[in-house]
Amino acid sequence: MPMLRVLVVDDTIIYRKIVSDVLEEIPGVKVIGTAQNGKIALSMIEKLKPDLITLDVEMPEMNGLQVLEELKKRQIDVGTIMVSTLTHRGAETTMKALELGAFYFIPKPDSGTMEENKKSIKNTIYPIINAFAS
Repeated sequence: MPMLRVLVVDDTIIYRKIVSDVLEEIPGVKVIGTAQNGKIALSMIEKLKPDLITLDVEMPEMNGLQVLEELKKRQIDVGTIMVSTLTHRGAETTMKALELGAFYFIPKPDSGTMEENKKSIKNTIYPIINAFAS
């Protein structure tokens, strides 16, 4: 199986680190870059051509939904997993992201230590990555 190339997009450095670390632990996955907002992500997507992006919803300059709209407009086909605190309370945002082409939604853990948050994301993202890759 070819290596799954992933771009991690989140305005919070801690979550970029947690998600990147978790993804790097999954066999067959390579994190090819990180971006702290949607504008940077779009230019990196065009340059690096990832197979998959993890995308936060709430970011400065360009949010996750705006990134999805722009990808659709430019006809750029890249798998997208939304990673956001909004998933618990933002059903409308979740549905909009799925309509715009997001593959899946993962809630960001909102409490606990960095290790607990990492474990929570790992338990959630691992089967999703396997499903996406197959």
